[in-house]
Amino acid sequence: ALEGQFARNADGGIQVPNLKGSWASASVDVANLAVTPQGATGHGHLTFAKLEDLAPLLGTALAGAIDLDVATEPDNAGKVTVALRGDRLRSGAMGVQALKLDAMVTDPMGAAAADATLKAGGLSGIADLRPASLTVKGDMKAFDATVGVTGDATNANVTARIEPSPDEIKVALQKFDGRYQGIPI
Repeated sequence: ALEGQFARNADGGIQVPNLKGSWASASVDVANLAVTPQGATGHGHLTFAKLEDLAPLLGTALAGAIDLDVATEPDNAGKVTVALRGDRLRSGAMGVQALKLDAMVTDPMGAAAADATLKAGGLSGIADLRPASLTVKGDMKAFDATVGVTGDATNANVTARIEPSPDEIKVALQKFDGRYQGIPI
């Protein structure tokens, strides 16, 4: 059962006064969540203890569990934090033993200044790669992103600047350090 209210304001803001529900091994609980040009309030939580429950609906094999928290912090323009955890995630031959995403977005309806970190450990189904990480910092003018992957024989770190605009997205490679069996690529 799922029960709740949603609204989109003329200024583009989103309001979810309440949303509660559960299905199979999933549950959601959102209270007073609002993201508007005047700020952000409220919180939300989603848990899916067995992603296997989704497999018949999506037509693909899934496994693992996710836990998602969305919260707000006092700030004139709004500050939203997101914490996503994944445990033993799998789809087909691909898998992630442990997934951790932590993100903070300040002024989400304006400059959208973001500071996010993603870590994926225990990768499977991807030749030779085990842990991977991603950090993103910046705002709608430019984001700096760093990606790192490590394996038994392959290691790589990439840093790039991403500049979104209405007409195009520019990606400028700032640094690449890759090695295969210790030999620079």
